[in-house]
Amino acid sequence: MTRKLAVFVLGFAVAAPVHGQLSSGVASMGAQFQGYSFDKALGVSAANLLMIPIAYQVGIGDKLSLDAYAAYARGAVEIGDNSFTLNGPVDTRLRANYEVTPWALLTLGVNLPTGKTEHTADEARVAAVLASDLLGFREANFGLGFGATAGIATARRMGETGVGLGVSYRLASEFQPSADTTLKYTPGNEIRVRFGVDRNIGASKLTAGLTYQNFARDELDGKDLFQAGNRWRGDMTFSFRTGPGSSWTAYVTDVYRDRGDIRLPSLSGDPTSETTGTQNLVIGGIVGAWRARSTLTLQPIAEFRMLSREDPGGEGFLVGGGLSVPLRFGSIGVTPGGRLNFGQLQGGAAENHSLIGGELSLMIGFGSR
Repeated sequence: MTRKLAVFVLGFAVAAPVHGQLSSGVASMGAQFQGYSFDKALGVSAANLLMIPIAYQVGIGDKLSLDAYAAYARGAVEIGDNSFTLNGPVDTRLRANYEVTPWALLTLGVNLPTGKTEHTADEARVAAVLASDLLGFREANFGLGFGATAGIATARRMGETGVGLGVSYRLASEFQPSADTTLKYTPGNEIRVRFGVDRNIGASKLTAGLTYQNFARDELDGKDLFQAGNRWRGDMTFSFRTGPGSSWTAYVTDVYRDRGDIRLPSLSGDPTSETTGTQNLVIGGIVGAWRARSTLTLQPIAEFRMLSREDPGGEGFLVGGGLSVPLRFGSIGVTPGGRLNFGQLQGGAAENHSLIGGELSLMIGFGSR
């Protein structure tokens, strides 16, 4: 870990200029609450997550920008007559973006292990529910140990069409995932490649992208544990104007996860291998910025999520809609928002169970944008 950190710090020092003009920066903070109520036959009757995030972004000169993110989170799950909680700070994320040339951007990031990596058995139940891809909770693990990421992206414009390519590599370090054992878990390093294209169509804009992720094998106490399957993500958005100060963006995303391989210990001493099934998540929706008055803009959103899995349990769909209202008071921006969601989630017995939930948020920004 020490060697990895030294390499990252050295890269950061090379990227940062010795002299630069510091901008005033932009800070934001607030509170976000997500909650769901489930059919009791599912086994889990309720789950919620409260997050209090804080973020800061500042520019140094014309080429370097720095940003930081931290948050406090509290997750709760009700199973039968019992309630389980997981709370504390999450990992802190720092990132630097440096414009190497007008057509190339270098990004260096670090994940500081300020979050809780060691979970008790009760806390692990909360983390397992929050990790559902269908429900879209903004935080599940709270802590993943130290990590460092380096990436470079390049883009070129050819008339009305823009083409971009980005590559990044993430180094992960070991941590102790359970408070009840001394086992050390090491997530596999990750490489990510993304290709994107956009094109202006009159006053509208079409954007599409394809992302590929590959992971090295996870290890438990230095022994092979899990080989995650490759992940593919396709995105497409179409943005268009409907009047002065009003615009809409329709979007669709497909995230496909290939089969993985997990090795389990056996009484004979030789590990057995099992294959995890494929998974596909489709997200589609539309979000707008509608100027109701000269000083009032409304931001409605409608979204659909559908998850299919080869393994039993966890499949389902979610339909939701909501509204946020950005307000400005001098250099301070305040954005209250809310959303209502409903849908179905499949249990372990391949039975569908209804769910209903929603989100409430209040975000406050300081500084000019």
